Amino acid sequence: MPTIRHINEEEYAAKALELLNHRREGYVNYALSLLKQSMSPGQASEKLEDKVKDEMETVLFEYLKHRGIVCGEVRYLYNINGYCRRIRRTPSKHEVPSNLLDIEQTLPNYEEVIGNIMVDAEKLWTIAEIETITKEAKENNHVMTKNYEIIDGRCVIPHGVSHIVYKEFESAYSLREVVIPTSVVMICAYAFSDCLSLTGIELPYSLTAIGTGAFSDCPLKSVKLPKRLLVIGSGAFAGCELESVDIPENVLRIEEGAFSGCAWLEGISVDEKNPNFRSVSNTCLTKDGKTVVFGCKNSFIPSGVRHIGIQAFEDCWDLESITIPEGVVSIGDMAFSGCHNLKRIKLPKTLKTIGREAFSYCEKLIRPEIPAGVTCIGEDAFFLPKDWDRDELPF
Repeated sequence: MPTIRHINEEEYAAKALELLNHRREGYVNYALSLLKQSMSPGQASEKLEDKVKDEMETVLFEYLKHRGIVCGEVRYLYNINGYCRRIRRTPSKHEVPSNLLDIEQTLPNYEEVIGNIMVDAEKLWTIAEIETITKEAKENNHVMTKNYEIIDGRCVIPHGVSHIVYKEFESAYSLREVVIPTSVVMICAYAFSDCLSLTGIELPYSLTAIGTGAFSDCPLKSVKLPKRLLVIGSGAFAGCELESVDIPENVLRIEEGAFSGCAWLEGISVDEKNPNFRSVSNTCLTKDGKTVVFGCKNSFIPSGVRHIGIQAFEDCWDLESITIPEGVVSIGDMAFSGCHNLKRIKLPKTLKTIGREAFSYCEKLIRPEIPAGVTCIGEDAFFLPKDWDRDELPF
């Protein structure tokens, strides 16, 4: 008769848990493979439980054998009670250690473990499903907008369309190229906003108006504005990556912030034939030279200017210093807001009004001396969040 040794239930439980943790990834992948076979989570859980039980039985059997306990043909060792009943039916030479039943109290909670494994497997299954759908979408690259389809990152708008409607392609992340027919006369508000793959676009000569935010936050690096263009809406190209802007001869109106946030903008020019605007030293001015419409990091504000327009330099990140000449009487709302690297600015003695949030979020700015003639300073003109340390910048 084999020597019967006292079973250390804590030691066995630790070994069982160690095995579970060691094989956990394998169990998760096994459950995942079952789910991928279109098996329901319930069915997969049952099969996983059978697998875990079988392996845990083997562990217990080997452990008992190692401890000098001969169990013979033992199955269902996962179920301690079942094991005991089974072993009691074997010849009497197989003795049952007195504390064997105590092991059941220290074993890992298999139901909980299996439940957690299934949760992990189902998460991976969901991710796999999303990846499959994404892969198929990339392979087919077939996306429907309101009225058109994008195939392989390209969209061809049929001839006869006169307006690209409000938010038509908004957040169409796969759009890399769009062919716009010469029948289009207007691109409406936010039509291409947030198209993160659109780095270039050819606008038709028929185009007369670009609406509010039409290309906002697109990584457009260049765009040629057509000669017939009359209106550039507010924020039309805000946040784009344009390096230069050429305003054609027929533009009648450039609305506030049309090019705000174009951090890479270096050059601004206006066609000499334009009766409404002109450019001087990379600065767009009204034709009379009295108002700055918009500027860039290389702008120089010439003498004769009376007003700095609303959002004229908003989010011009690389602007470090600028001189506002004598004669300027007003700085518009948000004119220099978000100029994160602006350090120095000299305000003229002629200044009377500083608009709302004119210099907000200019965390490197050395606060300029406010001229005695200033009679109105707008709300949050020099606003900076309290948790922003000017010496430890978040940018």
